[in-house]
Amino acid sequence: MVDDHELVRRGTRALVEMADDMIVVGEAATGDGALAIAQELEPDIILMDIHMPNKSGIEVTKELTVLMPQCKVILLTVYDDDHHVREGIRAGAKGYLIKCATKEEIINSIRTVNAGGSLVPASLVGKLAEPQRSYLPDLSGGEREVLRLLADGSSTKEIGEHLVLSLNTVNFHLRNLYQKLEVRSRTQAIKVGQQAGLLNVAKHPVGMG
Repeated sequence: MVDDHELVRRGTRALVEMADDMIVVGEAATGDGALAIAQELEPDIILMDIHMPNKSGIEVTKELTVLMPQCKVILLTVYDDDHHVREGIRAGAKGYLIKCATKEEIINSIRTVNAGGSLVPASLVGKLAEPQRSYLPDLSGGEREVLRLLADGSSTKEIGEHLVLSLNTVNFHLRNLYQKLEVRSRTQAIKVGQQAGLLNVAKHPVGMG
C-alpha cells in the first residue's frame, strides 16, 4: 500500500483487511520507498497513489513492470482525467480506481487483478475510448520560454542569458515547471512538453557558415 498520506494508508488498510482473504504486508509513503519495500516483500498486489514525493506512482509502476512483472499494480488516486487514466494503464497498471471508490469496488478490483484480470471502473472506461487530447498544464509565459529553451539544448546559464534572468530565477522557473509537468529531469520535461503539444513550434533553421 503506497500513499504519502498516513491517514489514507490507515483507512485503506483497515478497509482491505476486512476481507478474510487479504492482508496488507507493508506500506510506503514515497515512490522510492515503494520500490524498496516491493522488492523486499514481493506482494501480489500494490495499491498505489499517483502524486507522491520524489517519484510518481506512474513512474514506479513503469519500473515495477520491468523489475517485478509478477507484482500487479492498482492505481488508487484522486485523478479521473483522461491523461492520468491513459498514462496509468500505459505504465502497466492492471487497475485504476478513484479514492471515492466503495469498499466493494476496491475489494473486487483486488480480487479481479489477482486472478489475472484488469479493472477500470465504468465511469472511467469512456476516458480510454475517447480520442486522446493533449494534456495542457497551466504554465506561465516564463515557464513556457524555459521549456522551449530546454528543448533547444540550452544550459541553465544560457537560459538566463537569453531571457535576461538570474540563475535563481531560472531555477525557480525550472522547479515550477518540473512540478507542473510531474517530472524530475530535463529529458522528462521535454518529452512531456512534446506529448502535450507545448513544443510544436517550427524551429528557425540553423545557419551554416
